[in-house]
Amino acid sequence: MKRTILLLHSLLYAYTSWSQTFERHDYPINQRMVSRYLAVGGSENILGLINVNDNEIHFYKLPEMNQIKIIADRAPIRSFEISRDGKLLVEANHEDNNIYLWDIYRQKKINTLTGHTGRINDLSFSTNGKLLASASNDGNIIIWNIHENSKTTLKGHQGFVRKVRFASQDSLISGGFDRIINIWRLSESEPVMQIATSGPVTALDVHQNKIVWGTIQGGIAIYDLNKEDLKEIDQAHNGLISNIHILKKENFLISSGWDHKAKVWNLDLQPSQILNDHKDYILSSLVVESHGFLLTSGRDEKINLYKIHK
Repeated sequence: MKRTILLLHSLLYAYTSWSQTFERHDYPINQRMVSRYLAVGGSENILGLINVNDNEIHFYKLPEMNQIKIIADRAPIRSFEISRDGKLLVEANHEDNNIYLWDIYRQKKINTLTGHTGRINDLSFSTNGKLLASASNDGNIIIWNIHENSKTTLKGHQGFVRKVRFASQDSLISGGFDRIINIWRLSESEPVMQIATSGPVTALDVHQNKIVWGTIQGGIAIYDLNKEDLKEIDQAHNGLISNIHILKKENFLISSGWDHKAKVWNLDLQPSQILNDHKDYILSSLVVESHGFLLTSGRDEKINLYKIHK
């Protein structure tokens, strides 16, 4: 019992605010234009931010924060991801159903992936960086082998597919507005397992045997695949969950939402801290475990950085 109390006590003070708040002085953050602003890659050594007004993507080399910039040449970007080697950017926009690949350091577009018939909501690289998964409003997930220019379409949702994450080299998790979490093996064309959710899925993360998700109504849940155990809270936030993260090295998770708050939870979904420094919707958040910080991006035109204290 004493060990559990000490663990919860340490989680209570897991996060404290960084001494600076970064403000977007030159451009407003508009949630109607972009749903995701932050990405990290290159073994967590490259950070990407979107300037939604002039459609620029800014990259920062961590931890020095040296800046690289790509100027996209079309519509506002809806989703983007950075490869694990930090060399490749993939992004999708609001006006077409394609995915565009960029060489980050040469700042050059190198390929276009076509196949979806609806807006693309999410992108995820596999752990070895060879495969890319995309989730779309057409109800499908496409697995792209970006080196061989081949693709496989997975059909298992009835309606918009909002989120997709690789769980391993050969398995995938997806969540949709059909209130279903699908678990896939890439060798099979149908889900190997389905989990019913309390609402349309708007946020998703996975680590080893644990899947966490958030819903449009503000609920969060964690499912343990080994124990077949589901824990959930129907209204963890007052409004849509924009992001959820399960920390790979620690026993807690972080959710953020349109109620202006980010919340830290233990894996029994007991809250340990509330971060309420935003004055409007939190539109995106990102954990960079290797450098020990959390970033939150809001419609109040601020990016807040929090240092993780172990």
